[in-house]
Amino acid sequence: MLRILLLAGAGLLVAAESERVIRRGCTSSSQCPVRACDVGTCQFGLCMYVKKTVGSKCPGMSRNNNGACDDDANDYCDANGECQNAYKVRGAVCRPAADICDVPEVCDGRRSTFAPFFTVCTSIGKSSDGDCDGVDYCDGWGSCRDHFVARDTVCRAAVNVCDVPEVCDGSTGGCPIDKFAPEGTDCTGIGASTGGVCDIPDKCDNKGKCVEGYKPATAVCRGAADLCDVAEYCTGSSGSCPPDIYASAGAVCRPGLNQCDAAETCSGTSILCPVDKLAPSTTVCSGSSSGGACDAIDYCDGFGNCVDHYFGDTTLCSKGLTLCDANYFCDGKQSACPVTTVPVFLAADASTAEYVSHIVCTCALSASTYTSASLASVTTGKSALLLVLIGVVATTAFMVRKAHRDTSSDVIKDGYAEFIEI
Repeated sequence: MLRILLLAGAGLLVAAESERVIRRGCTSSSQCPVRACDVGTCQFGLCMYVKKTVGSKCPGMSRNNNGACDDDANDYCDANGECQNAYKVRGAVCRPAADICDVPEVCDGRRSTFAPFFTVCTSIGKSSDGDCDGVDYCDGWGSCRDHFVARDTVCRAAVNVCDVPEVCDGSTGGCPIDKFAPEGTDCTGIGASTGGVCDIPDKCDNKGKCVEGYKPATAVCRGAADLCDVAEYCTGSSGSCPPDIYASAGAVCRPGLNQCDAAETCSGTSILCPVDKLAPSTTVCSGSSSGGACDAIDYCDGFGNCVDHYFGDTTLCSKGLTLCDANYFCDGKQSACPVTTVPVFLAADASTAEYVSHIVCTCALSASTYTSASLASVTTGKSALLLVLIGVVATTAFMVRKAHRDTSSDVIKDGYAEFIEI
């Protein structure tokens, strides 16, 4: 009687009661396990089996095989789909006589003679030589039964921390495929480069290899120890720090502050910057004051400072333009020539000699004016030098006396100051 069987939501229609599903997950009939009295095909991704007809041959697939009275070639399927053992006919010799003192043994047609239980039969077992294979034994009925080592028995040890051990499953002779530690598992202990300043923890790659870890090329592995040392950086491809090197010869390690403090440079053979050397006091420099009439040559003081120097009071810095102009001298304290620009006035009761002395020394003879008369300009040529001096004295005396007698305001001017008599 036919019936409809719904399997795994696939809506699979099974045509007969004798048809049955054995396993899932096939893509072809060759992937379906062989059964002695069933024909398997892959349908809709499932292994479907149909019983063979009763009496179909299942050679050597019965429970009992290889016995002296077994007729393995004629093993057959029964109505339940099981492979039954076929025996040689009654009277068939199963062990010939060894000699005249021996008689042959014959089969009885109903059973076979088998090796006793626990007889080792590893050489004919279906699974042999696998890492998880155990010793195979006969079952006492003519069959060799495969035996496997216990579940969780290690069949492939881990090579290192990037590998994991494989264990038997207790039902097959083969060891599972080789598996490895997850990616990122720390394997620093087995890395080729370990403990260097540029090393970082090594990690497994999920393929059984330990990948070396290094600091990037921007990481300082040895800082500069002094002014003429330079920092070393990791290479990014090695756990070691590069060799220690110095700053190149001529590299400035201490800048100069001014003309009296020169820069120091590295030697290229030492980490130390040379001691700070200051220019000696004989070194010429340019001070804060330069270009003045009284500026002298400036010198360093031996302590890194430039000291301004000025000419002393014996140095003429401004010469009078006329006989009545004064000469000016430096004072040793400043850059500019100390020329007097403030007018000088004499007291009303000054003596004639004082007036004469003042006028002679300060007037420019550019002009002389008073209320009663005008004085003509006097030249200062070399040939008339004596006459000019005499004339100046006489004229001045006359003017002074006249000024003392006259109540009007008489003014005598020179190029630097006014003489005012009130």
